[in-house]
Amino acid sequence: MTLAIEQVESRHVAVVTSEAPMSQMPEAVGTGFARVMEFLASRGVAPVGPPMAMYPGPMVEGQPMTVQTAIPVSLGVQSDGDVEVVSLPAGQVAVRVHVGPYTGLGAVYSAMMAEMEASGLSVVGPPREIYLNDPGEVPEPQLMTRIEFPIERPAM
Repeated sequence: MTLAIEQVESRHVAVVTSEAPMSQMPEAVGTGFARVMEFLASRGVAPVGPPMAMYPGPMVEGQPMTVQTAIPVSLGVQSDGDVEVVSLPAGQVAVRVHVGPYTGLGAVYSAMMAEMEASGLSVVGPPREIYLNDPGEVPEPQLMTRIEFPIERPAM
């Protein structure tokens, strides 16, 4: 599968940051999404895009990881307490869409990293997993996750 390079617009997202071991990441992500949705509902704000998770720190097996669970929101929503509203910058991203269980994402990350390195692309921000459908509504083999790595192309 070939790595796609796309231009994305800036996005405003409501984010909760947490830390958990990789083995507890599904629970941490679920708890984070529940907190962001509670925040949005309490303000009468509807999401303007699919939920995502971002991993700003290193991903090392056996070590706790930082995860940012985020939901896109309209401009004007304000941070409050543990929920921050931040802007993800516009720019180029390396993209791949994974269809299947979330347990297969590690292999996709590895393949993307190898292809980006071989292409001379520099990663300039944390990877993003954008969940295109709901695990409560579709069977695992049909889950769709868009993985984005913010990148820069080498100077010519």
